[in-house]
Amino acid sequence: MKGKTMRIIFIGLLIIIMLAASKIINFYIDWLFFKDLDYQDVFIKVFSTEIFTGLFFGLISFLFVLANMLLVCRIHFPSVNLSLTQQIGISLNLDALNRLSKPFSILMAAFIGFFGGIWGSSFWSQTLIFLNSVNTGLKDPILGKDAGFYLFKLPFYEFISAYAGLIIFITLI
Repeated sequence: MKGKTMRIIFIGLLIIIMLAASKIINFYIDWLFFKDLDYQDVFIKVFSTEIFTGLFFGLISFLFVLANMLLVCRIHFPSVNLSLTQQIGISLNLDALNRLSKPFSILMAAFIGFFGGIWGSSFWSQTLIFLNSVNTGLKDPILGKDAGFYLFKLPFYEFISAYAGLIIFITLI
């Protein structure tokens, strides 16, 4: 049994190393391509935006889920006595559940924060478009907003709305 567990751990680590090596190789190839075209600044701006948006959304996800889960962990459930057909009585002591809820909450918040960061980093292009938005000089006849708002800012606001809804939904689950 011990050898089988070690083999599974070894295969898992090997897969993680291969995936990391693949990402590093792709990163290096992209860097060489942009360097050859003399567009290193563009590559650095895109890469840094991807990293910072991932870190920002991952941190926000982690903190939001952790704060809500720790609030829920403050609740201590009393022990429950169940009786089945008035003959068999079962006493459920929930102290173990109360002790495990805080570490489990931190672990789940970290897990959700990690995937929230990965999901958030994929929206680097909307972030750059939002940060570099310009006014077009054309006004919307109904609301009076500049057309640049609909082109550059609204997609980012829609992404923030979808992100907030997803994090709230995941936290409720």
